[in-house]
Amino acid sequence: MKKTLFSISIIAIVLLVGYRMFYGDPVTTPAVSDSKDLVEDPNMKGELTDDNPKVNKKDSTKVDLEPFFGEIKFLTGNIDYSAHPEYFVKVAAEYCSQAMYMHKDAYEAFKKMHAAAKKDGISLTILSGARNFESQKRIWEGKWTSRKATDDLAKAKNILEYSSMPMSSRHHWGTDIDLNSLNNDYFKTGKGKREYDWLVKNAPSFKFCQVYTENDNDKLCDSEVAGDKRKREGYRLEKWHWSYMPVSSKLFENYNKLVENESIKGFKGSELAGKLKIKEHFVGGISDTCKCVE
Repeated sequence: MKKTLFSISIIAIVLLVGYRMFYGDPVTTPAVSDSKDLVEDPNMKGELTDDNPKVNKKDSTKVDLEPFFGEIKFLTGNIDYSAHPEYFVKVAAEYCSQAMYMHKDAYEAFKKMHAAAKKDGISLTILSGARNFESQKRIWEGKWTSRKATDDLAKAKNILEYSSMPMSSRHHWGTDIDLNSLNNDYFKTGKGKREYDWLVKNAPSFKFCQVYTENDNDKLCDSEVAGDKRKREGYRLEKWHWSYMPVSSKLFENYNKLVENESIKGFKGSELAGKLKIKEHFVGGISDTCKCVE
């Protein structure tokens, strides 16, 4: 009897193994996918590559860039430049009129431009480079205290002709520099005119652009039609202010995404930021020509 039961058990095991080998285990064997399901989702890899047509490059920009470009503290100048050597470097005395920092890429580009200008008999000196929130606050509130006006709005408008509200200055980024003089008249004649003419002709080759041109005749950079110009909002003409566009354009883009007028605060007159449209007219009020310098 025991022998018969043993034989039956052996036969049953052999049959079960054979069944599973031939048909597959209905419980443990995974279902075979259709071939189309085995193709990798293109959005799951290569998200930051330029040749992936399904990726929205504008949306991926923030992800692809180093943190410097997407952190509000950098965008609004709430930083200590010396504490971030990965982004900022101290400018050598031969290039500037006082101790200052610049973004490392802008600084390297400036040194090349400085050398080229020197060969042509042109001297370029940086009067102002990176300025953080506290530095800009001292400038702003110094003028706020000394300027006389009928009301606070008129006073702010007067200061904004040539000075930025803290949290809204391009100098926060270390990409923008003031060169040789802070007086437009200096660049109209003699040595100053030669310096300015050289910059207009050569600075774009080093990716620097004069961001604050004449307010009422800013030529559209993508237009070939003579006289096709628009009114630029914001600061007055500043022949001395030049921006390193490969870095500042990315910061400008993220500033517009992440900072609102309501975020601008912490100094006298800051409550007027929204009414004055600081973000739209002043941060955004740069020359169209500069938007074409990459």
